[in-house]
Order: sequence, then C-alpha cells, then structure tokens
Amino acid sequence: MGRQMPWDDIPDSNVFPTGVYHVQGVKMEEKISGNGKLMYAVDVSIMEHPATALYTNMHFFENIVIGTEDDPLAEVPGTWTKGFGIKYKQLITKSQIAEKHDLDKQCASFPGVQFLVAIQEFKEPAKTRDGQENPYAGQPRNKSNRYYKISEKEPSIDKKPGVGPGAAPAVAPQAPPTLAQAAPVTPPAPAQVNPALVAAAAAPAPPVVATPVAPVAPAAPGQMLACTVCGTQVPAAEFAGHIQACLAKQG
Repeated sequence: MGRQMPWDDIPDSNVFPTGVYHVQGVKMEEKISGNGKLMYAVDVSIMEHPATALYTNMHFFENIVIGTEDDPLAEVPGTWTKGFGIKYKQLITKSQIAEKHDLDKQCASFPGVQFLVAIQEFKEPAKTRDGQENPYAGQPRNKSNRYYKISEKEPSIDKKPGVGPGAAPAVAPQAPPTLAQAAPVTPPAPAQVNPALVAAAAAPAPPVVATPVAPVAPAAPGQMLACTVCGTQVPAAEFAGHIQACLAKQG
C-alpha cells in the first residue's frame, strides 16, 4: 500500500466559512502597507474545537491598517479614532494583553494569547474602492468582524446554504402536523334515501306502446283534416307528412 493522505481531514478550501473560531496568536508585526500606511499584520491559528475541528491548526491572516491618506504613519493621535484603531484596541482587549500603550510590547506579547474571532466569508466586489475593475471579482475572501474573550462566545460555524467549503444547499424539513395542530375532520353524514325513489329506480321500465292511428279516408283537394295525433288542422295535401312528423316526435 502506498503513502496515505488524510483526505477527509483536509478542508476543500483555505477560505473559512462564516463563524466564530477559537484562535491562538502566532505573530503580530508592525508593517507598512503597499501604499505606505502603518498597519499591523496578524497571524493566528485555529484551536481544536468540535464545532470547527476541520480547520484545526489552519492559519488566519489579516492586516489591520491604522494609517490614513492624511496621516499614513498614524503619528497624530486622532488618526487612531478615524480608521481601524478601534478594531486594534478590541484585539488587544479581548486577547487580554496587559500592555495598553507600547505597540512593540503588544506585538511581543501576542504569540500564545487565546481569544475568539468572528470570521466572515464574502466575495470580492466587481469594483475596487476607487471605482476600478477588480481583477479578483467574485473570488471568496475572509475578514474578521469582531473579537471576543474565551468566555464570551462558543465556537460555531454558520451552516447557511452556500457558505463554507463544500457546503450544499440546505432544505428545511417539513415537520408533519401534530395532533394538536391538525384540524379535526368531520365524517360526512350519510345521505338520506327516499325508499320510493329507490323502488322506482329498481323497477323495470314499462314497454313503449305505439298510439294506434285510425285510418283516414282520402280527402278532396283543399280540404283541411284534423291530425289524429296532435289535433291540428292540416291541409289534406300535407296530412301524410304531418302525421309521420308527429309520430316521430312521440317515438
């Protein structure tokens, strides 16, 4: 047998499905972004938990950009309140790093700290922030929405349709109605039967007896004759046809 790989233990993608993950700090470094802004590059690994076991030991990376266009290196205290300074402060608070001011000491204290991070999966938009065509449009990405202390949340993964690697559309099962919910069905009342109608329907139909027609003596031209069937006065020349028509109607 050849070398085996743990196929079922490997996620289908390195993009995390939306959820809350228990993580451990690996590294946090002060860096300058590609457009010259101060940022902090964060690297955490997913801790083992039954709800997120498939992603254990995988790394989640994000860059928290502090600098702005007006103050790229965040040298003005007010810059920290305009950009992602609030998010950075929340990270330090929820990871329970004791240092509140010295950024170098905060970075040095980051490896090994444990906390929870709410990660969201999204797709790259068609346009960039400056209105340009996005070459990565439609590709799945991750971003963090919030941090929590260990005691504040339980790790979980959003199981909505289409979220996460290999997720299949979920169909909510239709539960059968309980006895309390089902409307009572009243059986129909038996039909009232008229015995006379039943007897009449069962009796054989009486035979059809043709009405005897008395022979008619030849009539003179222009003479009117009374029909022996309907009693109508009919010219003698039309009498025979009228009698046949009346007999046909009765039959």
